[in-house]
Amino acid sequence: MTMKSWLFLTLAALLAPLVNAATALPASAAQAGTVLSMQQTAFKRTALPPATKLIYRVDSNKFPFRMRAELLWQHQEPGYQARLRFSAFGLTRMQTSLGKFDAFGLAPERFTNTFRNEEVASFDRAQGIVRFSANTPSAVLQPGAQDRLSVTLQLAALVASAPQRFAPGTVLNVQTVSHRDADAWRFKFGGMETLQLPGGTLQALKLERMPRKAQDQQLELWLAPELAYLPVRIRLTETNGDYADQKWQATEAADSP
Repeated sequence: MTMKSWLFLTLAALLAPLVNAATALPASAAQAGTVLSMQQTAFKRTALPPATKLIYRVDSNKFPFRMRAELLWQHQEPGYQARLRFSAFGLTRMQTSLGKFDAFGLAPERFTNTFRNEEVASFDRAQGIVRFSANTPSAVLQPGAQDRLSVTLQLAALVASAPQRFAPGTVLNVQTVSHRDADAWRFKFGGMETLQLPGGTLQALKLERMPRKAQDQQLELWLAPELAYLPVRIRLTETNGDYADQKWQATEAADSP
């Protein structure tokens, strides 16, 4: 396995996945084509997924073998922690997200990406900026900003809080922070689909990240109501057609921290 192949697969599975306007939507169902900012969502702490560990199988067209991925999600007053780890042939890559909660949902404080060395994004909400250990320029934080790990958990919590707000065609803007920069991600909601996964058959709500630039990768997510809307499939496709496909295989209990 080349280093290029390893980096593609781990990065693809780890990406998982824009903010403005201050007016709130009414509590009624959203209409197809509605564009939501984080200020227009409804977060309920009671809708958070329980402490959980999800095991995934990761496939790619780059080579014939599979990787194992593991998502650990835990929360307890006053905050949460999440960890996504990939492994193959003794190599590992890991991302972690630590934070608290606010009116918008998850409020990350520290995001780390570890492969060979650790790179960190630190959220300074008092100053309204995020700083990067990679010495890249700081970024201004938007309301409800997430990191690349917390964003999928945030989506799960928001949909579970008010599923009627996310009719097919609805677009949600979320500022998403990596270990080196912050970007505007737009998620378009689709409908429910039946997925045949290694762990069994599940109904899941499909979302797609809407690319803003020609070189942006295509990111597709499926959130399963049966698993508290946690992601049961994450598929990333490069512009040349190469893909990495992360599929739910099993669920294990995870005690709160």
